[in-house]
Amino acid sequence: MSDARRGTAYGGPARAVDLVRASFRLSSRHYKALLSAIAPVFVPCIVVGGVALGYWRANTTSAGATRSGVATVAEIVGYVAVVLGGFFAQAAGARAVTAASIGAPIDWRASTRSVGVQWNAVAGAALAIDVFATLGLVLFIVPGVLLWLAWFVAMPVTVMERVDARTALRRSASLVTGRRWTILGAFLLVELVVVACSVPFAALAAVVFAHHHHAQVIAEQLTGFVVSVLLTPVQVVLVVLVYLDLRAGHDQVSAVEVARYAGIAVARTKSPSAPRATPEPSEGRLQQPGGHQAFPRYPTPSTPETPSSPQTPSSTATSGAPEPGDPEAAPQPTWPAISPKPSAQSRPLESPAAWPAISPKPDPPHRRTDVRPAPHGEATTEPHREASREPGGSSAPSIE
Repeated sequence: MSDARRGTAYGGPARAVDLVRASFRLSSRHYKALLSAIAPVFVPCIVVGGVALGYWRANTTSAGATRSGVATVAEIVGYVAVVLGGFFAQAAGARAVTAASIGAPIDWRASTRSVGVQWNAVAGAALAIDVFATLGLVLFIVPGVLLWLAWFVAMPVTVMERVDARTALRRSASLVTGRRWTILGAFLLVELVVVACSVPFAALAAVVFAHHHHAQVIAEQLTGFVVSVLLTPVQVVLVVLVYLDLRAGHDQVSAVEVARYAGIAVARTKSPSAPRATPEPSEGRLQQPGGHQAFPRYPTPSTPETPSSPQTPSSTATSGAPEPGDPEAAPQPTWPAISPKPSAQSRPLESPAAWPAISPKPDPPHRRTDVRPAPHGEATTEPHREASREPGGSSAPSIE
């Protein structure tokens, strides 16, 4: 299996059984989101088609003849509405199924908007498929089947690649080349499940309203409408998965690249990186149990060696020194020796001569230190108190 096919969520199946299994698996996982994405464009067409076809059946005799021309017009309108509803559902589901296949969120508004932007191309391609495939079936059967298979993925091509109707039809025929029988087998398997689910309900309505023709017609139309709405997501998922598988095999393009080109928000995934190798414990460092290096451990400083007498060549040869080619002779990294910090007890005391000289503090200018004689011949050091003159001329004793 190529790498491009691995890019899809369903693994890029090639067989019909694998496509059907992937369709039911994906539709069951994202049923509500897919139904909400296709319902805004599918339900109105089915309602119009059901009402028109119901009116036609109510005005048709048992022999198959219509009672008025209005019934014939209603038949045509109903058939076209139902066919367009199916193609519109495929166009709306293309974006939703692609987003679901890669795990991206499904935005039903964006799905409906994509059909509105390409409505002319979608409608043109749908009408072309309906008209030419129907003519081929009516005239020769086989050409109609081949045309229908060739244009099987025209709706996803129109929405996802943003091309016009003619380019979408050509592109679909190019993608389907060589895979027609696989696509036909997958489609028949899905349709077999759809018919098996709808037939019992239709038979029950026919039995219950057997004596009321109009009630029977209304019951059958309602039953067909409910079954069609409930099982259409599976059919849409099949068409889109076939388109993604064809892109992977034909263009070598993954579903992620298809979604990114269509403007779908793709979550970026980190590329797997190689596991980091655990660093080896370096010399002089402690290794913790978690693999992280701890603080450096410096070796104990060695005592300086005393100079010895020069060795002679004979003594060098016999001393066991490694040879020049020996890997042990390479210089080994060493840590710088750090002398221990001296403690406060081992610090030498400084002599008093090295202490800084301290000059005496000068006395204030208003204080005098002269000695006056005592009355009995004893000396005293009490200073004289002089009156300090103030600017106003009054004297005041100085306070020590």
